[in-house]
Amino acid sequence: MTHKLNLRSVACPMNFVKTKLYLDKLVPGEVLEVILDAGEPVESVYASIQAEGHQVDKPEIKNDGSYLLTIKKIAISFLLFFSCLQFSSALAQATALNSFPKKAANAAAGVEDKNNVEEQIILAKKAVLLAPTDLVKRLYLARLLLRSGNTRESTIEYLNITVLNPKSFIAYHEILLGRPSVEQINEAIARLNRLDEIKSKQLVGTMVLSELYERKEDYYQAARVLVDLQYSHTIPQKYLAQITSRVHVLLSKDKDSRTVEKAIEQKTNVEEAEFTPNTPVPMPDVTTTDAPANKLRNNKAIEGYGHAQLLP
Repeated sequence: MTHKLNLRSVACPMNFVKTKLYLDKLVPGEVLEVILDAGEPVESVYASIQAEGHQVDKPEIKNDGSYLLTIKKIAISFLLFFSCLQFSSALAQATALNSFPKKAANAAAGVEDKNNVEEQIILAKKAVLLAPTDLVKRLYLARLLLRSGNTRESTIEYLNITVLNPKSFIAYHEILLGRPSVEQINEAIARLNRLDEIKSKQLVGTMVLSELYERKEDYYQAARVLVDLQYSHTIPQKYLAQITSRVHVLLSKDKDSRTVEKAIEQKTNVEEAEFTPNTPVPMPDVTTTDAPANKLRNNKAIEGYGHAQLLP
């Protein structure tokens, strides 16, 4: 069965996200025809879907200048399972082959057994060990780890992908689906900043870089890289409004965060001024009628008539 999806005028990376979400609903073997704009949209989606492991035909140009991308959904878990069988021990092969019909049926029906995620992770790790430079296998493993809730290992695996291919923008983007540490975000940012695509203000890479800065809560820098992108005059006209809107949102977040920081700083300064040890302790005013009792007890007796002391 063939499905159709029109993504003209949809900016990156949303065109890839929508394509992926549509593919997730399909049964392996079904075909999806996607219509995309020329240039970066079709190039980015084409490369990303290939990295997913699906079968993608070469983009075909249409009469209106758009491109048609024909994608056949492949059950990646089935392929990885089959590849692992070739290199496992005889006992492991026998065990895996006994469960092969059930796995194949589930894959053909597009059914995911949630109780089987851990087993899929084991198989995916074996596949990565056998082909450590295979980006498709590593991406599949990272997504399995993320789905299982193991965000620490999934983040490490995504970073490994960016080591093998620093231009794998989808890996940088999906890092943020987990819980990366500040150090891991800084590592990803540093790796992106070294790319020529970032230096030349490439749209997808710069958008991902902005996302990483935003996750780090460096809203100013997240907006700054997009402003630099605007001034490079490399953004297609149809994306300018979306980029401008995102810049405004980020600058608003930056303003709010600075306001909170300033309020906290002012409150801290007031508290320190009120409770500093050098502040003199306020003393009572001795000129009032409530003067200390010792001041009254020291008054001398009045000498004179009528005040003479009695003799014993």
